[in-house]
Amino acid sequence: MPISSPLDFPSAFFSAFPLWLDQLIPVMRDAGEAVLQVYASDFQVVVKEDESPVTAADERAERLITQALERLAPAIPVVAEEASCGRRPGWPLRLCSAGRSAGWNA
Repeated sequence: MPISSPLDFPSAFFSAFPLWLDQLIPVMRDAGEAVLQVYASDFQVVVKEDESPVTAADERAERLITQALERLAPAIPVVAEEASCGRRPGWPLRLCSAGRSAGWNA
């Protein structure tokens, strides 16, 4: 059950949660596999502007996870670790996939 409007939250979120888990568990496994594939190679670590490290593993996993979240809740912007999870104009609600701001933020 996709959430098509921020106004559908939280009731739609909680009623859809079991279905979301069924759809997200394979995505999490795929993301983990992508991370392991990168770590099994000779990979580079890049230092971002905020001085935190990022690798191709981070980017691949984030892409898989954010695409899945965007399919499940197309009306709610997803902001992941490699992007800022701060407030955005016109975004009353957003999903944060990692870091200190993980979870639903209003």
